[in-house]
Amino acid sequence: MKRVLLLLSALFLLGAGTAQADVKEIAKGMKEPIVLESTVSPLLNVTFNHRSHMAVPCKTCHHEEADNGHFVSCRSCHSEPGPRNKDEMSQFQAFHAKDTDRSCYGCHQKMHEARPADFPHFTNCRPCHMSDKAREAARAEVLPK
Repeated sequence: MKRVLLLLSALFLLGAGTAQADVKEIAKGMKEPIVLESTVSPLLNVTFNHRSHMAVPCKTCHHEEADNGHFVSCRSCHSEPGPRNKDEMSQFQAFHAKDTDRSCYGCHQKMHEARPADFPHFTNCRPCHMSDKAREAARAEVLPK
């Protein structure tokens, strides 16, 4: 009986250690900005920061989960490349669909329409597609000094 309890305890601790490692990996991913690479040009790459989107529930964008319970990346399902691709499962529509708050563009447009004074920079392709220098200048305009 003692051996069974020790074995169960060891398995529990092993599972807890694995779960803790998963949580640490997810937390690291949330702290570090990620680059969504364009299939057209590096000039269209988007740096996405999870920290600046903390008020948005994860399931808004990550509406699918993997078998392990983790959220999957957009491109796991929206894998069809191509600029201006109209297919709803394309990468372009995942980020640019105008009629949903699940896409970057759609959400930013809704925020700008609701509170234009708070989000003056959410117009056209900005602030997502911009150079690092332009992004810093835009950030300086918006953030209080």
